[in-house]
Amino acid sequence: MIGVILSIQGICISVLCVSVVILAKRVKRLEKGKTNE
Repeated sequence: MIGVILSIQGICISVLCVSVVILAKRVKRLEKGKTNE
């Protein structure tokens, strides 16, 4: 049971990290677009 919980936590953490990275890239692109204008 503990192993299953740890694996689920690991998956959730990895998904959160990926989503944060994607959001950061989008924000950087938006900032670049604003500065280019």
